[in-house]
Amino acid sequence: MPNRFECQQCGASFSKVGIRKTYPDRRRIKRKATNDENPVLKRHITRKDNPEQFYDLRVLSTQPIPKFNTTTTRYKVSFKELEVQDLPQILKTLRLLFGSIINNITEFMQSTDLIRLSVQCPELDFPITIPFMKVSQLSVETLLREIERVLQSYEQFVLDDSLEIEMTHVELPVGGTRNQGKYVDLERFMKTKQCILTIRNKDDLCCARALVTAKANLDKHEKWNSIRQGRKIQEHLATDLHTLAHVPLHKCGIEEIKKFQAVMPEYQIHVVSKEHFNGIIFQGPEAEKKIYLYFHDEHFDVITSMPAFLSRNYYCHTCKKGYQHKEEHRCNNICTSCHKIHEKKMTTGYTVTTVTVISMVKNAIDYMHRLPGKETLHANHTLDARFATCKDFYEVGHLCFMLPVEGDKFTENTLNDDMDTVDEDDTKNQVYIFFDFECTQDDLVECEDGFKPERGTSKCKNCKKSKCGTYEHKPNLCVVQQVCLECLKEDLTPLSVCENCGKNELIFSGMNTTYDFCQWLFSGENNGATVICHNFKGYDSFPILQYLYQNGVLPKIVPSGAKNMSIEVPSCNIQLQKGYFPHLYNRKENQTSVLNQLPDVKFYNPDAMKSEDRENFLEWYQTNVKVMFDFQKELLKYCRSDVDILRRCCLRFRELFMSMTKSATGDGGIDPFETCITIASACNLVFRTKFLRADTIGIIPAQGYRPEEKHSVKAIQWIKYISQTKGVDIQHARNGSEKIIDQYRVDGFYENSEGEKIVLEYHGCFWHGCPTCYTQHTINTVNKLSMEDLYHQTMEKKTYIEKQDENIKKFIDSLDIVTPLEPRDAFAGGRTEAFNLYHESSFDESIKYYDVTSLYPYINKTGKAVIGHPKIVTENFDDLTMYEGLIKCKVYPPRGLHIPVLPAKINNKLMFSLCRTCTEIKQQTTCHHGNEERSFTGTWVTDELKMAVNKGYILSTIYEVWHFDEVEQYDPISKTGGIFTEYINTFLKMKQEASGWPSWCITKEHRQQYIQDYYEKEGILLDYNKIEKNPGLRALAKLMLNSFWGKFGQRTNLPQVDYVSDPSIYFDMLTSDQQEVTGVNFVTDEMVEMRWRNKAEFVESSGRTNVVLAAYTTSQARLKLYSYLEQLGQRVLYADTDSIVFTVKEGEWEPSLGDYLGDLTDEVPENKITHFVTGGPKNYAYKLHKPDDRGNQTICKVRGITLNYKNALSINFETVREMVTNGSQGDKITVWDENKITRDKQNTRIITSKESKDYKIVFDKRVITEKFITKPYGY
Repeated sequence: MPNRFECQQCGASFSKVGIRKTYPDRRRIKRKATNDENPVLKRHITRKDNPEQFYDLRVLSTQPIPKFNTTTTRYKVSFKELEVQDLPQILKTLRLLFGSIINNITEFMQSTDLIRLSVQCPELDFPITIPFMKVSQLSVETLLREIERVLQSYEQFVLDDSLEIEMTHVELPVGGTRNQGKYVDLERFMKTKQCILTIRNKDDLCCARALVTAKANLDKHEKWNSIRQGRKIQEHLATDLHTLAHVPLHKCGIEEIKKFQAVMPEYQIHVVSKEHFNGIIFQGPEAEKKIYLYFHDEHFDVITSMPAFLSRNYYCHTCKKGYQHKEEHRCNNICTSCHKIHEKKMTTGYTVTTVTVISMVKNAIDYMHRLPGKETLHANHTLDARFATCKDFYEVGHLCFMLPVEGDKFTENTLNDDMDTVDEDDTKNQVYIFFDFECTQDDLVECEDGFKPERGTSKCKNCKKSKCGTYEHKPNLCVVQQVCLECLKEDLTPLSVCENCGKNELIFSGMNTTYDFCQWLFSGENNGATVICHNFKGYDSFPILQYLYQNGVLPKIVPSGAKNMSIEVPSCNIQLQKGYFPHLYNRKENQTSVLNQLPDVKFYNPDAMKSEDRENFLEWYQTNVKVMFDFQKELLKYCRSDVDILRRCCLRFRELFMSMTKSATGDGGIDPFETCITIASACNLVFRTKFLRADTIGIIPAQGYRPEEKHSVKAIQWIKYISQTKGVDIQHARNGSEKIIDQYRVDGFYENSEGEKIVLEYHGCFWHGCPTCYTQHTINTVNKLSMEDLYHQTMEKKTYIEKQDENIKKFIDSLDIVTPLEPRDAFAGGRTEAFNLYHESSFDESIKYYDVTSLYPYINKTGKAVIGHPKIVTENFDDLTMYEGLIKCKVYPPRGLHIPVLPAKINNKLMFSLCRTCTEIKQQTTCHHGNEERSFTGTWVTDELKMAVNKGYILSTIYEVWHFDEVEQYDPISKTGGIFTEYINTFLKMKQEASGWPSWCITKEHRQQYIQDYYEKEGILLDYNKIEKNPGLRALAKLMLNSFWGKFGQRTNLPQVDYVSDPSIYFDMLTSDQQEVTGVNFVTDEMVEMRWRNKAEFVESSGRTNVVLAAYTTSQARLKLYSYLEQLGQRVLYADTDSIVFTVKEGEWEPSLGDYLGDLTDEVPENKITHFVTGGPKNYAYKLHKPDDRGNQTICKVRGITLNYKNALSINFETVREMVTNGSQGDKITVWDENKITRDKQNTRIITSKESKDYKIVFDKRVITEKFITKPYGY
């Protein structure tokens, strides 16, 4: 794309006007002034130059972790002066520089090693991360793609500064010919240990040679002596094994051993590594015959006896431990009856879950195991696969539905909603533990060279890290209150004791608070307890994690970014969930302080409070300043009060929740703390338990309804490329039908000029069982066949076609072909736009601010909801009006539409515009693009698309339709219908009753009229005797309404975290063909935190979600908002999801107000707005005609910045108005938080740091015209 915008000062050209506008400022900031009379001249870098001359690469730190063969290294890259002015030069320069840097840091690595890169530079809020991949796969193009994805433009990447690169390098064990190093002790060890059989080879097949030798030993091979002596037969067997497992004849590592294991299912392979202190770095699935290889010096040998290897009499293959006396070894995994290991879940249908019946179940399993030739329960089953959602066996192709939860099953913990599952435990300890930490904040965190502040930033001059110079939070007091079902309704005192759960309150204090508290918490007496605190997610979990790391405990956490939703400690099965005090006075030197008056006001940090709270505090302080202050007493009093409030509120919440979820007979009730982590999960569980009808909500398959089409797209792309380059017409699925050769369909077919018949077959890895990418026993998640079966089917097809004397051509390419409909593409959020950046009302005009009452609950109740599974339409399309569901299509937007209809995600933002190209390049001038350049290709809900067509959009091409035959919607006349209506009505009734009587309901007649009116409008009959103000119940009911629908749109492939101490598990996850490790953090030298997600092909469907319903909810909500925007037209100033700001003069139409669900309410009642200003979405301020109830005449809202007293002095109505009306997009206001509490995830600690945030006007969702009016791109 040619550059369109030039800098008037230097002539530099840019593709986007926004980048051109900020370029002079960035040049001024980044270029350092010099007093040198002969400054170094900047120059271009060319391919003839040595790129290393233009940067310095310096190692900042190195962290080797020998146990895991992993090293983390931090580099600093400093660029030298370069002249880079336009996009082609930037691309070329980055490619040359980063190519050289990658070569430098990977120079001495093996091509099979794994590497992960993280790049941090001043322009980035978050680092650019390249996930683990083989060194041979890492290229400069991979890195450049990530830079472009994060920055949206290479032009934002400034080469005048330094950047940091963190590299994690994993040396995967690879064996070949032995590395003849001088290891005297090892040589002596090998000679002494007759249990080690040395493989002597001159090729790279030592791994396969060792495996076939170990196998021959176990099988008592008739040519055992020839094999163990390394004669020719050993080489032949090793070569055959490579062929069978589809492994090339080269050095082998963990990945290759996995493939060998796949073709040796009767043997369990173990690899013991000398470099890992004789630890096991690989073990295959459980099997009767055990093979142990010894890996040392890049070479594999055979261990013939593990007891002898460990100098013990016995060896337990389950515990991986040697022992001397059989009667002394205790192993829970070995059956005392048959001395064999059983899987937990058997095909007989037995599942070992409880202690009370375990011996009976074991005996039954043993009996099945011992019967020769005994078939399992499903041996003659004609169905094919067990579906995780339906929990039963069905034919492949079965479509699942969301399952109602049976009334007596709600204690079946459904934490898998939040990426974790807790097994049911009938002996679960019904104890609730509440706690709160108070912390000191005066332990300085600094680097080895000491903290030295860098001028103008919060970073350390020595280590360049912002965490250096911060202050760590260390608990010095913990108040604990615990209750059980026997005493939870009792009033607790510091001395009260329960006969069942013991002392109700415990105090831990001093510098060992964390240790003492955790020692008690994780003791056996608290097994199965539920532990709750104020802010576990973002604060209180970190000291606990730190304790677990230090004690080598491997927790299971449910992550939420840098925060922790919950922690499960397997050994204890504990589930952790989520006045005024001078916290800044909590320092070591003040622990014993007793003052004659309160500490200085600065220790309360009042400037960090909101203005109203600050006024209340200062009033309290002036009243109480002369009161004696005993630090220890006040600390305990404050912390105890916190825990007491927490306990009372949580138990009241539990009581209300269980009450509202009881059955009609009064039985049951769902305990929210026992079943769910989040309120969204609780809402979903209540819906499935109380309101869901069977076979109504379909579960969308994770790979879609046409998963094979994703493969077909690649095949068609390749075939079209062949067609174009060869100049031939090829028959394929998209231009007629696939060619059929007897029973086989082929991807492409044509006859060349010589009459030869040519067959084209595209063998995608996932669909054809590629033996290089997948182990043979990996199951294809779509057709439920093993990769081995798919590969054999592919080869049979290939062989058959070849016998027909036809050729197979293979190639790869890329063409722009439309992919199958992805339902998540139709799921977008609310509409937030600024239509006029600044407006002052005239004498005859008012500015109104209206809000829709409970928009999303209103849509859930009254809107459409699709039922079941869709029909997939890909050809012979009908008229748009005949469809209900989702449509993937291309549309041509109209010109001149002030408020567009259709949303489109462009540059990672939800946009409402009229030209795709203008939006992509943020073109501020008149649009002259043609239809194709203006067109949008996307997936939308049919109703939104129908509205767009009514407003002038042209439906150009339909690619795919998901049509639902059945749709449910609430009927306000009959007051029936709708799959969510009963749920919404239940909690809306609770909310309304808990709101009390309206102010006008004074007499009994008024109250009866109110109940009747509410029934006629909402179809809900309120209970006269239950209408009274109950703030707690009202808040809970409102929470249940607003938190309900979002669960349907939850992503099914959320990041997961595992803590690993076993190198074999570590290497297995890194080389897995089903999981992608996104990051590792070595919390100690013995334990690693692994963050991972499933690869796209192996994502499972969730039985709790349906993204089509979520898309319907947000789409109908946008249409509800559009119904007001359309009528108000250019009078709209601002809109945000469920609210509108607009102008009105006497006689002009304005939306009506109401008191019911979905009605509009006035946000500034009995008042009016005189001035309104906005800097963009979630960023606005206004001035009122008269002060509101709190005495405020101006209101300011800015997303991402807390407008406390101090910040509000800098960012307020006046400053925002000044920046919008007189400033430029480069101006900014910086606010500082001197005591910002942040999380140091890597070191599991809470720190206080100095943080700055910049406020500036960045408006790019529409084009600004005269008088601050905005128009959509392409208008």
